[in-house]
Parts: sequence; C-alpha cells; structure tokens
Amino acid sequence: MRVNRCAGARVLVCDVRGVEPDAGTVDALARLQLAARRLGLEIGLAGASRDLRLLIDLVGLAEALPDAATTRAAEAARTAGRASRC
Repeated sequence: MRVNRCAGARVLVCDVRGVEPDAGTVDALARLQLAARRLGLEIGLAGASRDLRLLIDLVGLAEALPDAATTRAAEAARTAGRASRC
C-alpha cells in the first residue's frame, strides 16, 4: 500500500477480497489499523465478504475496521473545503 501524503490522503484501502474469514485475519487487520493510526492514517476494507464482516462485528471491531466506502466518505466530509498543502 502507498499513501500520497502530499495529496492529503489519510485513508488506506485494503482489498480483502478472497481473504479467509477467521480469527487470524481479524487479528492481522486490527494490527494493521493500529499501525496506520499511529501514523495518522486509517484503513478501510474493500471487498470484505459477508462472513468476514459478520466476524468483525462479532468481535466488536466494526467501528475500527469499516468498509472503504464509509471511510472515504468520512474523510471527504472531514476535508471538504480544505486546500491541499502541497
């Protein structure tokens, strides 16, 4: 994954299509989100299967691991009207 900080990108889209919906996957995604947040970024999941979304909800990480569309919409609302600093 690459982030263009110059363009003000703060959302990393993580394509999880075809990823096995199990505890190891949820753990890895949670750790990825934690690392991203330490850098001032967020991740959003793209292509998450229904089973993976249900597992994420079950373990209480739905807010921490949102869909990419939700994350992008929140980012757009946060940065609306702001000029790029580049």
